[in-house]
Amino acid sequence: MVTGKGTGDARALTAPADDPATAVDDAGPGSPGADAGQRLWWVLVVDDDEKVHRATRFALAGYTVDERPVEFAHAYSAAEARAILAADSDIAVVILDMVMETPDAGLRLVQVIREELALSAVRIVLRIAQPGSAPELPVIQRYDISDCKTKAELTRPRLATTLTSAIRSYDRIRAMQASREGLQKIVQACTNLFARRGMGDFCDGVLTQICAFLGIAPEGLVCAARGLAGAARQNSAELVVVGAAGQYRGRIEQPLCALGNARVEDAIRRTIREATNLHESGYTTLYVRGHADHEIAVFVDTAHPIGDAERRLIQLFAATFATGLDHVALLERLIGAAGAP
Repeated sequence: MVTGKGTGDARALTAPADDPATAVDDAGPGSPGADAGQRLWWVLVVDDDEKVHRATRFALAGYTVDERPVEFAHAYSAAEARAILAADSDIAVVILDMVMETPDAGLRLVQVIREELALSAVRIVLRIAQPGSAPELPVIQRYDISDCKTKAELTRPRLATTLTSAIRSYDRIRAMQASREGLQKIVQACTNLFARRGMGDFCDGVLTQICAFLGIAPEGLVCAARGLAGAARQNSAELVVVGAAGQYRGRIEQPLCALGNARVEDAIRRTIREATNLHESGYTTLYVRGHADHEIAVFVDTAHPIGDAERRLIQLFAATFATGLDHVALLERLIGAAGAP
């Protein structure tokens, strides 16, 4: 859904030069001026005409797409745009003037985006001078150009429609890429986890793999009911920290009740009690239960709630980890039996 403060008239984009709302936003993705706790759609406007930057910002001031604000980064040349894209890959859409320093500067930048920087998800909308100046169809197909619009065509409603379509396309592509990367990580996780020989080592591995999959620094803990296979749900007070990272590192081998953190303790106990994963604001938990009734709960601090695609892949992780949990538990029993008098 797209909403905004603009009037949505059908005039070509114009903005009063003295209107403070049209000031060019020089802050790029991840800039100090952005709200670090808010998820944004970043759009890069590339044009050598400052009026185009002002007009674009004026036309889409306050717009959101699927309840996420649209923010702008600005470049006045192909070289500036390349530097921004090379430094930050979190650009959803590039609105690109085809003619800047040179007649082919825009198309050359498209080639850089797709081939040199290998950014396949970002959507590219070309602004052209007139209908007959659009690139040939093979070029559009080769470089996956989303749309070509003349500057006169990009009225406020049409710009909003074009941008919304491009952002949603970007979001779908990123979700598919995340799914593919996640499956690759699951395969790698199998290899890494089955090489681990102790329960503590295994639990540390689970925590590391989950954080790597979510793209965050390891920050969390793993709890298990040692020696109480199948009894954790009935007596969750016996839960012990068996793996930890970040601020929780010093808590290994301590009872969960000694943690002194009600948020973490409640989340872990609920995960074990309900035998389910939790995805709340600020954290995610993973429930893992092996076939022999061994069970662990993983708690990870996250900056944002995770998406549906990530949730489905985490569920696949749980199945992988459940098999590994049985493997490690069996190995520990065999080692214990071999060392028994």
